[in-house]
Amino acid sequence: MFVFVEVSMKLTFLLFLVVLGGCSGRVNWDAKDAHRHCARAIAEWPDREAPPCQALHMCANEAALSPEEGQKLLEMIRSLPDCPLP
Repeated sequence: MFVFVEVSMKLTFLLFLVVLGGCSGRVNWDAKDAHRHCARAIAEWPDREAPPCQALHMCANEAALSPEEGQKLLEMIRSLPDCPLP
């Protein structure tokens, strides 16, 4: 019984860490796999702030986007001052 409770508590703690980490809303745009976050950033804009210009250019070059997402990405780039089109 004690072992089950201990394992259950560890699993609960791990689940808490996963949920906490996934809900932070922060994206490391310098990470190697940052392109995975492009679609979400595009979908949440303009309700959420656009990522930095460099990240948007990375999305344009590396993310697999639908035509609609690509169009919205261009709008995002145009909304940032001093961010040229890719």
